[in-house]
Amino acid sequence: MTPQLFILIAVLIAMVGAALGYYIRMAVSLGKRGSIEIEVKELLLQAKEEAKKITLDAENKAVEVMQQTRAEAKEREEKLKKAEERLMKKEDSIDEREQSVVSEIESIKQKISEIKEIREKTESIQA
Repeated sequence: MTPQLFILIAVLIAMVGAALGYYIRMAVSLGKRGSIEIEVKELLLQAKEEAKKITLDAENKAVEVMQQTRAEAKEREEKLKKAEERLMKKEDSIDEREQSVVSEIESIKQKISEIKEIREKTESIQA
């Protein structure tokens, strides 16, 4: 075997080795890339699930707060209605008292008028 043939075979083996190494590196790289893509997809899926959970929790909390607010508003409305009814009863009572007082005043005025007439008649009889 001549040294030139030996060098040629060594160069060919080196080239085949380099090509084989390149393809193996590409395969490993693609494998890693695939696993990284899978990891990224899993992380994205987890993030979406967590976002969905957070959104659902927020919606449930909002519904709860709305229900509580409506209940409080209804309670305040009922209290207001009761207070309004009490106020109307008091106004009616005051109106009745006023009417009663006006009626008594008219009755007293009439009695005073009758007393004056009787006094005048009595004075005219005495005179």
